[in-house]
Amino acid sequence: MHYNLVFPIWKPVNWSSFDVVKKIRSIIKMKKIGHAGTLDPFAEGILVICTGKKTSEVEKYMNLKKEYKGIIQLGCRTATLDPESKINEYKSTKQINEKKILEIKNDFIGKIKQIPPQFSAIKYKGVPMYKYARQNIRIELKSREVEIYDFKIDKYNNNTVEFTISCSRGTYIRSIARDFALKLDTLGYLTKLQRTRIGDFNINNVINIENFEEWLFINH
Repeated sequence: MHYNLVFPIWKPVNWSSFDVVKKIRSIIKMKKIGHAGTLDPFAEGILVICTGKKTSEVEKYMNLKKEYKGIIQLGCRTATLDPESKINEYKSTKQINEKKILEIKNDFIGKIKQIPPQFSAIKYKGVPMYKYARQNIRIELKSREVEIYDFKIDKYNNNTVEFTISCSRGTYIRSIARDFALKLDTLGYLTKLQRTRIGDFNINNVINIENFEEWLFINH
């Protein structure tokens, strides 16, 4: 049977985006499957899957507005800017208060320039950046323009900042965490990340990977 579908799957923590594709491929027995926008293994959330003829629409879905919820840990940093590596730097947070945090977040709303993380899938001379980073080879990346539509601070407590952000394609939330901390004159990294919306796909209409077969049976 051939399926030409577009649907949102919730990627679990510690799964790669390709793990999700592989799982779906094993269920529907089709090779032609793509996803619109990779999520790092430590992150969870909505991954838009396109199958069959609908794979031609992947770019369209990648260009949709995205929403993320996450947690930034202030006062320290890891090489990968996430929990995938150990903390290797520390800096004081004595100067930080909630007022400063609410002021600084406004600097990130609108069109901003950001430098992607060293540990990323962006290619330099045909090789993904993370492969250079693993060999301690530092490549100077150019900053890229992205757009932040909304940035809310949901909670600040014990040097952790919980936030919700709405942004354009190509935005690295790990870079936001890094740069947000630097503006507060400290260090920071992302400890948790959820993608909660892509266009009209959201947490209310997403399909859990363990329920995919049942959803497929009922709907197709």
